[in-house]
Amino acid sequence: MFGRLCQDLLDEALLVQSEKALEMLFSKRLQSWQKLFERTDNGLLSIEKIKGMIAELSSMEDLIAEGKDSLVSIAGGWMGPIGHDQDFCLPGRNLEIKAVTPTAQEVSISSLRQLESEPPLFLKILFLQTAPKETPSAINLNKLVSRLEGKLSPDKNALKIFRERALEGGYLELAEYDAFNFLIVERRTYVISDNFPRLTSSMVTEAISKACYNIRLASIEDFLISVSQSDE
Repeated sequence: MFGRLCQDLLDEALLVQSEKALEMLFSKRLQSWQKLFERTDNGLLSIEKIKGMIAELSSMEDLIAEGKDSLVSIAGGWMGPIGHDQDFCLPGRNLEIKAVTPTAQEVSISSLRQLESEPPLFLKILFLQTAPKETPSAINLNKLVSRLEGKLSPDKNALKIFRERALEGGYLELAEYDAFNFLIVERRTYVISDNFPRLTSSMVTEAISKACYNIRLASIEDFLISVSQSDE
């Protein structure tokens, strides 16, 4: 683990050009590492957080493939790891990403602000199925992060931001993640229009400060704008 910390600092230091910036990098990076170790003893994310990050990273790959936004806009727009209400805040639109099982009938919404946004908002749901590592299209966190680093490498600033956000989200390259493999069997994207069924802070009394709720997938079919099937 200590060796990975040193390698992480070295990798990031190579992207810094001034001594002052290097000092700031080391301070910020060490703070991120401290937070990571405070979350868990072994540095591993929970299975639910693994699935959630896989869904977010796979969605980032989709955004890069679409080519609508710059690499730095996509990397900088990945806001989930730093606690924003939505997972991606991009020029002109926000995205909320969810990971569910292939048999899921509902999707969980964790706050009153998660489906509340000034720019146009979209809900993207990825259906993840556990898969043997040998499955050709199986993905895991280490594989996804490595692929994204390659795709973001033409823009050093984008790559730097991506690595910072991944660490903020609790990810550290560990061999243990290779054992958690998934297949994305389906992707669905919904538009969050005015009549989309949801609870927001503007809809409830001020006496209610927090709320978590589930939305039945069958009830939002009219808002479905995109469906793509298995990666197999």
